[in-house]
Amino acid sequence: MSTPADRRAALPAHCDAVIVGGGASGLALAGHLARSGYRQRTVLIVEDGSRPLDDRAWAFWSRADATWSPPEATLPAADPSTFDRFWIRTHDVAHLVELDTYRYQVIRGRDLDSATETALRGAPGFARVRGHVTEVRDGPQHASVVVDGHTVRADWVFDSVGCPDPGLATTSRPRPEMALVFTGRRIETETDTFDLAPTLMDFRTPQGPDLAFVYVLPTSARVALVEHTRFTASAAHPTGVDETALDLYLRDALGLGAHRVLSVERGTIPLATHRPRPPGRRVVPIGTPAGMVKASTGYGYARIQRHSAALASSLAAHGHPFDVPTSPARFRTLDRVLLETIHRDPARVVDAFVRLFAANPGDRVLKFLDEDSTLKDELATIRTLPPAPFLRTMATLATGRAGGVRPPLE
Repeated sequence: MSTPADRRAALPAHCDAVIVGGGASGLALAGHLARSGYRQRTVLIVEDGSRPLDDRAWAFWSRADATWSPPEATLPAADPSTFDRFWIRTHDVAHLVELDTYRYQVIRGRDLDSATETALRGAPGFARVRGHVTEVRDGPQHASVVVDGHTVRADWVFDSVGCPDPGLATTSRPRPEMALVFTGRRIETETDTFDLAPTLMDFRTPQGPDLAFVYVLPTSARVALVEHTRFTASAAHPTGVDETALDLYLRDALGLGAHRVLSVERGTIPLATHRPRPPGRRVVPIGTPAGMVKASTGYGYARIQRHSAALASSLAAHGHPFDVPTSPARFRTLDRVLLETIHRDPARVVDAFVRLFAANPGDRVLKFLDEDSTLKDELATIRTLPPAPFLRTMATLATGRAGGVRPPLE
């Protein structure tokens, strides 16, 4: 983490706000608050350092005319890699999706870290500290956070981790319906190998009970992240199977010869369509606990930015963080239909993904996935999909028989 030494602060007894977690959502909110009317307040960002930012990156899409502007809407100085086209591939189809006003983008952790530090220079009461949060307790007038045994009281706590509150009755949250499990390698070749447009989904990989695809994100014609990804309803992560599938893809789909593996990555992204945890009196979830990861795609960065901007705007305008828009319920329903269809009929969903991008302008699809579309546009998009598998899923959901044979996802 590139936090300067002068930002290491002794833990205070009280501050205006505590942000738990220094990942994408914690840093996004810190940056938005530091550029809003909240910049003169005291804000503590607590990060445990378990996932170094230098090893992380986030992909997202947004309209080109809205990217990083105006300053109040997102962080400045974080320069993402930007693409105006991407590929969808199968054994039979190679479809290049060209974008008009939207852009597909990638921001690396070190750039987000640098952008946050730039924003915090104008907010002298903000401090980033290293520590482990073990408890968050809500209350009517203030909340409290326990950091390495030290209690900090705050008017507001923004929790990106989902810390336990011993003052609340334990209630079980619904388990995520599925997850995206990914295994990736950053590869360097001796000759020009990679198309300079990303491949969002390449289905030229063995399919089984899970829907699998490969994601290719180039840095240059000779360096790219190649990532095998599965939609799965099982908690098991058979790494060997994914590694073998990745080997086959590199050999058969890319025809890769001599190459060097620069780094490897593995992870799991929970995909949940249930309502996220609601804000408490003084404790507000952000990031994944707030439902910012879209269940049908696994993407969350742009949603996190918009949510952070809304929280900062509400605090500056009203003194509380509750005047923020919520996602229309119909999108959770559509996400659930898609995940259930992937679980029940993954082979048919491959055709659906191809038709989604081949039969619609790229901007319309991304706007739909961004939950920024009108009902008219959504119906036009849905009409381009093969109806049978989704109608069967809707009938199943209507009768309450969804997921009857699904193993639990822990």
